[in-house]
Amino acid sequence: MTPCTVDHGDLLPPGWTYFDREQDDEAWSRFRAAFGALRPGLHADAWPAITEPTPSVTFDLRFDATTVPGVGAEVCRGR
Repeated sequence: MTPCTVDHGDLLPPGWTYFDREQDDEAWSRFRAAFGALRPGLHADAWPAITEPTPSVTFDLRFDATTVPGVGAEVCRGR
């Protein structure tokens, strides 16, 4: 059986382009110079994935339904 793939078109939004190899190498060189090697991982021994600069700021982007007026803890308790 021959596998079938679907062409989803260009995944980039209008106006965006992919880096060529030279641009990609330059971007990663600059990244490594600023943050060290990228160490992505699912386990705590691989964290943090970068060397954070000092000073730095961290934002918590998790959604907390208890902070939404009119919703409260009911959402968290499953109503």
